Amino acid sequence: MTPKATGLSPSEIASRLARENAIFRISERLAGIGHFVHDIVAGQTEWSDGLHAIMGCGLEHSATLDDFLSRVDAADRGPIAEGLTGEVGAVFERDFGFTRCDDGEQRRGRLWAEVHREASGRARRLVVVMRDTTVEQAAVTVIRAVERQLAGASLERIERLSEPAGRQADGALTAAPPSTEVRASRVVSRPPGH
Repeated sequence: MTPKATGLSPSEIASRLARENAIFRISERLAGIGHFVHDIVAGQTEWSDGLHAIMGCGLEHSATLDDFLSRVDAADRGPIAEGLTGEVGAVFERDFGFTRCDDGEQRRGRLWAEVHREASGRARRLVVVMRDTTVEQAAVTVIRAVERQLAGASLERIERLSEPAGRQADGALTAAPPSTEVRASRVVSRPPGH
């Protein structure tokens, strides 16, 4: 963006870029994503505020490509390092495990990476976008476990499990599940007895 190409003054360009950068940071936070850009030629890496948050590193943390890779689980590190070279294809995607800086918590993530090249074809910069998928993957695991349990259960058993608390037909006591009503495509859940 240059004054000649846009018809804007340098101060108007700076103001517009600052506003767009602020909107981008808010958008990244709302989407729960983060990114880093690695300048391959200069060997410098810059993490976004969103990536610092996902990785549990303060903004003062000096983030590098090697630091990012060191936080990737050992089993995923080799394939990710290879994918980040840009030799695998235009866009590289992968689910992986990582360890947060501040609390050492093991998490799961998904990254998308792309190498930007100069006109000569030489790799210039690596852009990586990442999302923490820990909660999503845990939910999928629970859903799959429930599906397996239901697949082996008879319809009669499923119906008995859904009866209100009290005595089932065979006299066994049952616990009351939380009261759940389905209304117009949303689920409203209340504690038992309400």
